[in-house]
Amino acid sequence: MKRPWQSQNNETLSIIKPHPSPLPRKGQFAGRGNNINSPKRTYSPIDLLTYSLKSITHPLNSPPLKGGDMERVQLIPAFTLAEVLITLGIIGVVAAITLPVVISKIEDRQNIARWKKSYAVVNAAFNAVKADGIDVCATHNRYNPLQCSNGNPNPDLDGGYYNPEFVSAFISKLKVLDYCSPWYGNSYPPVCVAYEDTYVWGHAQGYDPLGNPTKISVAYANGHYIHYKAGKLGVYNLSTQMILMADGSVIYMGAVLGGPWIIIDVNGYGKGPNMVGKDLFGIQLWENKMLPSGAEGTTGYDDPSWGASGCSKDIGKSQASTFGEAAGAGCSYKYLLE
Repeated sequence: MKRPWQSQNNETLSIIKPHPSPLPRKGQFAGRGNNINSPKRTYSPIDLLTYSLKSITHPLNSPPLKGGDMERVQLIPAFTLAEVLITLGIIGVVAAITLPVVISKIEDRQNIARWKKSYAVVNAAFNAVKADGIDVCATHNRYNPLQCSNGNPNPDLDGGYYNPEFVSAFISKLKVLDYCSPWYGNSYPPVCVAYEDTYVWGHAQGYDPLGNPTKISVAYANGHYIHYKAGKLGVYNLSTQMILMADGSVIYMGAVLGGPWIIIDVNGYGKGPNMVGKDLFGIQLWENKMLPSGAEGTTGYDDPSWGASGCSKDIGKSQASTFGEAAGAGCSYKYLLE
């Protein structure tokens, strides 16, 4: 008997049951052929650039999607790469302009703090030496007759020069790593062999008045190149003794032209800016007292043409033979009052 599903040749007919098209789930986008009235979401190239793909997920609490079902794309707002690069560029320009100013101000505050500390250390050492009854000056100071009253008759130490005994006693009161004298004589031993030997921590010739820096030069000496600058501040007030302190500061003991002087580079010559009123500060000595440059009674404190009369690059000389003349000299006194 022929069955309905068999052919004349008893071949079994294939009965294909069409698979119904799935209805779109709630919240799911329908295909083009399923529901022509259902809304379709489209994205322009601008939308695709303005939004970044966060994740591709299936609807919550539903079985995995199969076949031709569309996957749900979840998007969040974001910036384009161009916008990010432009923003970073603006930040970089602003930082390049403002950071040097901010860093300079921070360094200024640090140097002022170092100056106050150094002044206290030098003052304590000075008072200790004077308590031992040792005279500051080598002889009566013909440059400042009221400044030194010692009657030492040594003709080699005339006028404004330190008493060698004072120099030795003063150094003994400090925490010192090294010291030598750039003065090529036998009065203040030991003598530095050459300036370049102490270039890293002390170079009396390389300082400038405030706001008037000298360019770095290069010289060939002793078989190697040396970077140096011939500063615009004279060396008279820095040339008796150079003292490297344990904290990295350098003390220069100098003479003549208003001396004796103590000049302090609070952060060491190797760090810079090596400028009066920035990291270089000065003290004038008398037999029984010491005063920071710019204080009442110090050389030039009441002379508008001298740097000691103020704390500005516009007050004083841009090239000076003595510390008190140099622009920025009065900062030594001003900063101690802050």
